Amino acid sequence: MIWDLNTRIFHLLLILTITISIISGKFSYFYIHEISGVTLFFLILFRIYWGFFGGHYSKFKNFNLNKNSLLNYFKSKNKIVFGHNPLGSLSIFSIFIIILLTSVSGMFSSDDIFYDGPFVKFGPQLVGIFTNIHNILHYFLYILLILHLCAVSYYQFYLKEKIINQMIDGKSQDKNFIQKDDPSKKYGYGLLILILIFSGPSVFYYLTNIWS
Repeated sequence: MIWDLNTRIFHLLLILTITISIISGKFSYFYIHEISGVTLFFLILFRIYWGFFGGHYSKFKNFNLNKNSLLNYFKSKNKIVFGHNPLGSLSIFSIFIIILLTSVSGMFSSDDIFYDGPFVKFGPQLVGIFTNIHNILHYFLYILLILHLCAVSYYQFYLKEKIINQMIDGKSQDKNFIQKDDPSKKYGYGLLILILIFSGPSVFYYLTNIWS
């Protein structure tokens, strides 16, 4: 097993939620946009947790993210790496950081007409700054997502690495791959991730309504 169950569930939910967030923001469905933004926040929090306690290739300590690894990867003719390669590691961390910052800044944002973020009342003097940050960051997210999709297509169709298949069934078809245990099944975390992600926004809105 190269990608454990929780990582695959997280990846699927991340794709769905980002899609909903982009569409709802584009067409000014602010309530849905806010819900999806908060859900993204909780998704990233879970992934940070899973980066320390998840499967072998999902742990941050096994990400190849340093200057030498990146340089050696670009020089190497062999681009096939089990788990995240150095470029993939950089891409994933960048996307996580941008999503987290975009979600948080959105909570303090306002368009002064139809929408106020749930935390606007806690920092009214900073609303304009957070709104600008939120509006700028989503363009960076678009760029990172496009680059990520291009990289996935390159590895899937040109290098024939079948990374999309791996993210669906979690398995590597490479005969040299050594299978790893899946802690998602061993500890039943597959159910926990769903509870955390979908109960998180509900608790969040309950608390913000109490404070308002």
